[in-house]
Amino acid sequence: MFKPPVHNHLKDTHSPYLLQHATNPVAWYPWGEEAFSRAHSENKPIFLSIGYSSCHWCHVMAHESFEDREVAEILNRSFICIKVDREERPDIDATYMSFAQAMTGTGGWPLTIVMTPDKEPFFAATYIPKTRQFGRRGLTEILEEIVTLWENNNTGVRNSAGKLRTAMENQVTHAPEGTFSGDEVHTAFKELSTTFDEKYGGFGIAPKFPSPHTIIFLLKYSKSTGNNDARRMAEKTLDAMITGGICDHIGGGFHRYSVTRDWRIPHFEKMLYDQAMILYAYTEGWRATGNEVYKTVAEDIADYLITNMQAKKGGFFSAEDADSDNTEGAAYLWTYEELREAAGEYAEEVLASFDIRENEIPAEETHGLPPGKQTLAFASWNAAKLWYTSEKRTAIRKKIREIRNLRPSPFRDEKILTDWNGLCIGALAYAGSSLRHPEYISAAEMAADTLPYSDTGELLHSRFAGVSSGAAPLDDYAFVLWGYLMLYEATFDAVWLEKAENLTTILSKHYHAPQGGYYLTADGAETPLMRQINVYDGAIPSGNSMMAVSLILFARITAVIAYEDDAIQIFGAFAPEVLHAPSGYCHLLSAYLHIKSGEEFVIVPGQEGTASLLNIVSHGYHPFRTITVADGSLAITTAAPFTREMKQKDGKTTLYICRNGTCSVPFTNLDDIEDYPPSDSFSFCTTPPEN
Repeated sequence: MFKPPVHNHLKDTHSPYLLQHATNPVAWYPWGEEAFSRAHSENKPIFLSIGYSSCHWCHVMAHESFEDREVAEILNRSFICIKVDREERPDIDATYMSFAQAMTGTGGWPLTIVMTPDKEPFFAATYIPKTRQFGRRGLTEILEEIVTLWENNNTGVRNSAGKLRTAMENQVTHAPEGTFSGDEVHTAFKELSTTFDEKYGGFGIAPKFPSPHTIIFLLKYSKSTGNNDARRMAEKTLDAMITGGICDHIGGGFHRYSVTRDWRIPHFEKMLYDQAMILYAYTEGWRATGNEVYKTVAEDIADYLITNMQAKKGGFFSAEDADSDNTEGAAYLWTYEELREAAGEYAEEVLASFDIRENEIPAEETHGLPPGKQTLAFASWNAAKLWYTSEKRTAIRKKIREIRNLRPSPFRDEKILTDWNGLCIGALAYAGSSLRHPEYISAAEMAADTLPYSDTGELLHSRFAGVSSGAAPLDDYAFVLWGYLMLYEATFDAVWLEKAENLTTILSKHYHAPQGGYYLTADGAETPLMRQINVYDGAIPSGNSMMAVSLILFARITAVIAYEDDAIQIFGAFAPEVLHAPSGYCHLLSAYLHIKSGEEFVIVPGQEGTASLLNIVSHGYHPFRTITVADGSLAITTAAPFTREMKQKDGKTTLYICRNGTCSVPFTNLDDIEDYPPSDSFSFCTTPPEN
């Protein structure tokens, strides 16, 4: 008789996701030598399941299969089972996701891998139902087939898996062939134009992801080339996301992605990285357009982050679950009567604002939502604008939020991840300086001050329940580097440049690849199968794309040309890959736009006028402008030695405008500065497409 373990091997781990599976009847191991030794000694294949705590389909597969005794009996008898939190071990996730995409042409979570004891995959899938559905094989059927294959053709399976590993290794180590010409930015825009949804914004049909780095690229591309269509596409997408149910109009922030083309019905998890990048995108949108709704939405996101997601000691939690009360979206969904009652004296305004139906909804329009339950979305952009500019909005949100807070809350994953915190620090610093909210900058500084470091000065990847652990992958360094630089641009405290320089030193020594770019893991780090190196911008920018953005920003702030040289090497290293489908590398292309344009404003403070000057030069949308304050401190002269030569004129606050390595005469008159022609556009070696 099958007797499942009371606790498996996950009970002593520090990951909230792994702890959710600690009482499964499946005899899960965490990733580690104990599991692999047992697989070798018993000659069993490894069943590897990778997910994360706020993943809806991870929960579905867990409830259907991993809590099921029949499935557990098969797994425990014939496999060694390993559970991995992709947020805790992004290196493992990246490796096996690349295999899954090569083997199946797709990827996602939960990621299901079956591999040899030598960690070489021979089966890959994402979510699998327990039993056959709609002609799709179920997990029990698949597992029995794999057991038969392993028992009857063990050698053949191992040989095939080994050949696949060799092919994948060759892809990673193959020297790049090709050059980055600059045409890629125009090709990316053309590709985005082809897939742009003219009716609902965004790209493609459904599901739809926010892809904020794509929106940011379009805004910068428009600024650089004068292409108004790029800006129109960005605005249409920003408008549509606000109009839909993917935006939490009551609590602030955005859900993960929309299952419908019109952004109305999302998967409801809230990820920290989404909040950070979407905050950055709406701040950019406000600066580019002056649209006050964008500013309000950005403020809602920032307030949500600080109120709901920031730990008392400073760091930001990683996610809020999609599910509560055993139902996806239960915290966010309303019937007509529930909303009317919750709104109280504001019921008339609320029911007029939101597109919520009183009558029965056709089943084909519910997309699996409980009967009568609806997201809060608007019928049109005009309705959304009226809501976001209403004087009653604050009071209405407060009243409805009080009722909503009585419901069971979604699980909050209080793991603090260094990479996502880096994004959040940078986005809050930028929003704080742009929107004139110093409390956002303070929150970013507090998070930055509590990032986990080892005793020898390297970043650590995560902190949970007071325990910091895990070697930091590239994304941690790249995103924190960007966060530090954005903090400098928000505060002009050169301590952030010192910290940034320390990170680049570690990156150059331990992560830099011979052909250019950066490996995901440090030399000497435990790496499953091979060291990964990639630049594709998925749900968030890749580490290499963010390195290119940050290195160029750092070079322009400090005039240290070596940083820009390293960024240029990244373009060369990935040129053939980018050329194949440029729109998949929008954040990298944003870095290229900065290389080809930009200007550096250097301010030497005087006894008065510094604040006024900063207000002038930071006003408006100048995405390729950096500001350095040459205050003569040891920190700034060390990080940016060129500032030693920058002097006041006549004892007044003085501005130098530097372009292409040449600086202007010193300015002290504000009128002269306002008349100085801006430099936000540039000439490519090729002609950009017409609007």
